[in-house]
Amino acid sequence: MKQDYLMLAHVFKPGKHNIGGWFMSEKLDGSRAFWDGGVSRGRLAPEVPWANTVKDDRLLKPVVATGLWSRSGKVIHAPDDWLNQLPKCLLDGELYIARGCFQDLRRIVSEHKPSEDWIDVKFMVFDSPSVPVFQAAREVKIRSEYSFFVKATGFNGPESSVKDPWTFEHTKLFLEAQCRKSAVAHPVFHERLPLKYTDALDYVNEKLHIIVRKGGEGLMLRNPASRWVTQRSHNLLKVKPSNDAEGVVTGFTSGKKTDRGSKLRGLIGALVLDYNGKRLELSGLTNDERQFSKEWQMNYAWDRPGEDMPSDLSGLHFKIGDTVSFKYRELSDDGIPKEARYWRK
Repeated sequence: MKQDYLMLAHVFKPGKHNIGGWFMSEKLDGSRAFWDGGVSRGRLAPEVPWANTVKDDRLLKPVVATGLWSRSGKVIHAPDDWLNQLPKCLLDGELYIARGCFQDLRRIVSEHKPSEDWIDVKFMVFDSPSVPVFQAAREVKIRSEYSFFVKATGFNGPESSVKDPWTFEHTKLFLEAQCRKSAVAHPVFHERLPLKYTDALDYVNEKLHIIVRKGGEGLMLRNPASRWVTQRSHNLLKVKPSNDAEGVVTGFTSGKKTDRGSKLRGLIGALVLDYNGKRLELSGLTNDERQFSKEWQMNYAWDRPGEDMPSDLSGLHFKIGDTVSFKYRELSDDGIPKEARYWRK
């Protein structure tokens, strides 16, 4: 069974998740990162068992590990003086500047030659796995695009690490102690929710309103009795506001093969919308809503996966010129809705 590179969150659903007594923190609009304690630093990426080296052969120079990894297992090229200030233990967190600075952060962390702008970047730490859990052999899925293998290893662990029996409540104390002397690594602030579910829910909604009003992204909820795992977990939940808008259908893309097989081949992959003069590919359709209107159109799409379809093709439920509604989290700096999903009113 394919797993994830890091622990990922489910969306909080009131009535389904009993969050009484859980920890709550702000969901930071940063870039996910993992620090391996520095044990891989200076090694060629192919020598590191947990490195994602897919497509690295296209680069002009060999990739050298820094010990800092992206959510998909790619090397993050941070400067040495910044890395030197990280504690020697496994850290899972978010590279972050401030609210509203995501585009600046993305530019900084994506550079292969780190700039002096890293002085503004903080590593906001929210968890730490045990060494055996992170280093365990597994096939890692990267969205629906591809997968790679983390190989079983006897690779040395860092100087300090959490113990397997520890719950998040213990790990939180460990992180506070490890990051105390670091100038760049800071534990994320967590506060405890009331034990009674209705009181906890009221407080989450109140806090979400405050955070969003200040320009924040949302909230994260964590079960204090849980442990870090390499999968999407119901013990880690995200709470985000949603907005809604409308766009006009201007076309369709064809479905393509995913890590779950070819179930979208021959179907509509996404609706292409005109949203305020910008192109937006809208997902969130059911299989029935993805049907083309004619069998020959389905065959045409099957032979051309992931492509824009000609304007004379139409869906069984959607046609060019239709106005559709969708929900989204927020607008990017370019005015494009993030995480847009079709909304059935």
